[in-house]
Amino acid sequence: MRIIFPIIILSVFFSCVKKDADDNSIVAKIGGAKLTLNEAKALQLAVSNDNYSLNDVVADWVDRELLFKAAKQGGFENDKTIKSQVTIYRKDLLGKTFRDNYVNSQTKILNRAVKSYYDKHRDSFKRNRAEAKVMHFIINSYQDALSLVQALKQPATSSNKKELLLNHGVEVSLVEKGRLIPRLDNEIFSTSRINYIIGPIRTKHGYHVIEVLNRYRAGSQIAFNEAYDEVYQRLLNQKSMLLANAYLDSLRNHYSVKLYLDNIK
Repeated sequence: MRIIFPIIILSVFFSCVKKDADDNSIVAKIGGAKLTLNEAKALQLAVSNDNYSLNDVVADWVDRELLFKAAKQGGFENDKTIKSQVTIYRKDLLGKTFRDNYVNSQTKILNRAVKSYYDKHRDSFKRNRAEAKVMHFIINSYQDALSLVQALKQPATSSNKKELLLNHGVEVSLVEKGRLIPRLDNEIFSTSRINYIIGPIRTKHGYHVIEVLNRYRAGSQIAFNEAYDEVYQRLLNQKSMLLANAYLDSLRNHYSVKLYLDNIK
């Protein structure tokens, strides 16, 4: 899905690209407006979507420029309401970006704080559903999937197995019961065996090969190392909110804010 950005975001990100346009390859041009490769990459980085390609960036830029030119020709550039909205949006964007940068620079969560929080809130780290720790591969070729199954059956100390895992770049992950397609879900949770290899199982995405490393029943305790990221994020959000509020209070004092609420009718 393509994403259309407000014009103000375009100007903000372009201002961060320091190189002159002559030093970069141009990927799109409409009249005097042009988009360079570096600018396109900057716009792509602003979107938290792995499927948002540079081609999508270029297509969105073209749509945006065409609509912007049509709006100017229609006299909307001088519309007072739009100018007011742009000013508000610009202030909001700059202010929030500055606040977030300040908070991030001041926020540090120590490991002992994470451990302390986990110990005090152990009961909140229970599994709501049965889970399995797995290595999940999706292979295009059936023969390659069969070779993978044979390699996974080798001892963990095997150099072939280590090389295989490295080449595939697979990571150990946790999956909840009921989250995968029924066929895979049933295979993973139909037995209590571990170090159990499933597949190849064919789906529209390819051939699935899964090694089940461990299983956990619903209601079991989530270990500290597994809960670490969630605890860290909780503490980070709490501290960030406190810092942001404290910083706003300091700004109110610094700039001597005065409210005339009696004038509001």
